[in-house]
Amino acid sequence: MKINLYVVLILGVFICSGCSQVFSVLTRFVNIDSIKNELELEFDFKNGYKDEPIYVREIEIVRNDSLLCRLNNMVDTAITSWKFPSVPSGFKMDSSIAGNAIPILAKKDYVTFYFRGEGENGCASYGEWKYNPNYSTEEGRWMFDETGNQRIRLDCYYERWVGKDIIKIETLDDFLVDESSFSLTKQDGEIVEFKLKYKRNPTNILALVLEKGQDKGDLLSIQFALDSLRVFSDQVVVPGKSQIGLLGKYNDL
Repeated sequence: MKINLYVVLILGVFICSGCSQVFSVLTRFVNIDSIKNELELEFDFKNGYKDEPIYVREIEIVRNDSLLCRLNNMVDTAITSWKFPSVPSGFKMDSSIAGNAIPILAKKDYVTFYFRGEGENGCASYGEWKYNPNYSTEEGRWMFDETGNQRIRLDCYYERWVGKDIIKIETLDDFLVDESSFSLTKQDGEIVEFKLKYKRNPTNILALVLEKGQDKGDLLSIQFALDSLRVFSDQVVVPGKSQIGLLGKYNDL
């Protein structure tokens, strides 16, 4: 993805500084049960280990693999929570779209939010949260509680590599891998061949190693069981070839 290299470079600066941390982005899907199509969210930023607030000073919104806009604090201010799609007080929006309002995002969009700031100790901090259209469907509703708070975090994304491409799956909590429950298909129903790779079982990270790379823009449907009651379904958009990984594909697998 075009945005990935930019994000990796920014995170690399944080890591090399000797003082960096990843923080938790707690999310509530405000209108999850509404017929209203506009996406409405609430975020809280926390140091996950100490439950301390994180002070966010910059936000980037990426829609369908393209940078939509960037929000920067104009003065010495920061936020510990945020109601999307509002522009926080004291923040300025940088965008190719005229005006100081965030463009309307629909529940059908694929959206990623990147956050940068610092903790109470002044340490550089970063976090991200991905919205998937599946969250607003009946199939994905179980991932949120009755008021829209996200209670399970599970991300799937396509990665291009020299050799074989992968679809990586990451969750916050371990689950027992049932290999027979995994399926991957194209929009026309054609089965995509893959092999599963993971270090342990249960696990919170695994990959579908594809026998054949897929074309840019293809929409792949993935489905697997987390347990006997919960079946996860998702759709993954195949990115272009502008960023192809060379090393480290299986570092965490």
